[in-house]
Amino acid sequence: MSAVPQRSASAPDHATRRTGGWLWLAYSAFVIYGSLVPLDFRMLPADAAWRAFANVPMLDLGIESRADWIANGILYIPVGFLTVAALCGRGVGFGRFSAALIAAVFALALALAVEFTQLFFPPRTVSLNDLLAETIGAAAGILLAVRWGRWFRSLTTTVLARTEALKSHLLEAYAAGFLALSLFPYDFLLSSAEVTEKFSSGRGFSAGTLRWW
Repeated sequence: MSAVPQRSASAPDHATRRTGGWLWLAYSAFVIYGSLVPLDFRMLPADAAWRAFANVPMLDLGIESRADWIANGILYIPVGFLTVAALCGRGVGFGRFSAALIAAVFALALALAVEFTQLFFPPRTVSLNDLLAETIGAAAGILLAVRWGRWFRSLTTTVLARTEALKSHLLEAYAAGFLALSLFPYDFLLSSAEVTEKFSSGRGFSAGTLRWW
């Protein structure tokens, strides 16, 4: 009896690790981009930037600003979660505690770097409030990853294992949707007189973007 190849058994794990890494990278890029829009760069002397950052204030937020503060925290929940998930899924000996520690350091470094860079992108504002919200959000994400990280990796593996079936269903849904849109507004011909009028009009059977005649 020939030996069973090991490649197929490890392929889903490899795909899961790779997908987790790409998700982490893509979301980190999204956080950086979203924190710097409208990308209006203004040059600032390095010493002035450092002084401004060293004296970042703690603002007294009103009711209208609390939603933005909460949004900053929510923005960093996936940062903590995906960092832990990516590290634990690399298969290089990271336990949950060490992955959580590295994720905390990374999230804090990312928050500090983004807040400092915002000094060069007015009208973005920099405050200790934002740093606090981002730290709380990242910590929440890390705790969620420690508790639900294995479930997330299992879900990713399951989805990737059924990618081909998912593609098939998506194509079927696209075809059905395209056909439904093409036939809109569904002006069905209900009598021979209507069919004769349709032909004699010279327009043929056209509806939406799909022309039958």
